[in-house]
Amino acid sequence: MVIFAVTALGKRNDGRRHEYLSGLIAMLIMPTVAYFPFINLAAEVTKVISKYVINLPSRLDRRVEMEEQLHRVGWHAQFSSAIRPDSTAGFPSIGAHGCYLSHLATLKRGYINKEHVLVMEDDLNFAPDFIRLWDRAYGELETQDWDLFYPAHYLQNQPEGLLTIAPDLGVMCTHFYMVHKDTVSKIIEELETILARPPGHPDGAPMHIDGAYSTIRKQNPRLRTFVFTPALGRQRPSKSNISDEKFYDRIPALSAALTALRKMKRKAIG
Repeated sequence: MVIFAVTALGKRNDGRRHEYLSGLIAMLIMPTVAYFPFINLAAEVTKVISKYVINLPSRLDRRVEMEEQLHRVGWHAQFSSAIRPDSTAGFPSIGAHGCYLSHLATLKRGYINKEHVLVMEDDLNFAPDFIRLWDRAYGELETQDWDLFYPAHYLQNQPEGLLTIAPDLGVMCTHFYMVHKDTVSKIIEELETILARPPGHPDGAPMHIDGAYSTIRKQNPRLRTFVFTPALGRQRPSKSNISDEKFYDRIPALSAALTALRKMKRKAIG
């Protein structure tokens, strides 16, 4: 059958080859799905998502831990090098400035692919039942008209499942979120506008990246934001690169002891 179809394809004129080839692919794939029902079609659908992990090259520890998390859920993601600027430039700290620039650069990188852009920070731990819950969450999300999606959040008293939230409801943290492919350019534009404003500007000046997203959503109420409960991920205990480094993280002996304690805490909470 395949030989016959390929031979027939060669005889088609250029104007109908694409249409005929699409039908051929469907004819070949559908029996495969019927005979092999264990194929995870939901996982195949997520291929329309460009996945990125923001990671400072100096934080090899976080990269290794994040690679373990991705392997556990069967995901592949590109690592996007985080930016470490020399000054605060109006931001609360150098780390906050770098975090903002890193998220903006990652969105610009993802925009080229014309796909949904999923951003993860390198201290993300996926929920224990992530695979099942993600398939449910993403399946429900794609039936909606959406712009922003937070699979992980710290909102309290939210009903279980997929829920749209009000534009003026702030969402803390950006360790795991996704931007619709048709909305990425709008978010980039708004983030660049905030970045260019002087400190103290009434419409929103340089700030933490999660505050910037909340500001953008409030100023653009037509953007539809969804969250999923229970949260599909959380931040693991780890030394922060956003806030100024604490004195105990600058002393080698204390830093090593704290690293061991943080690992023990991560194992204790799962």
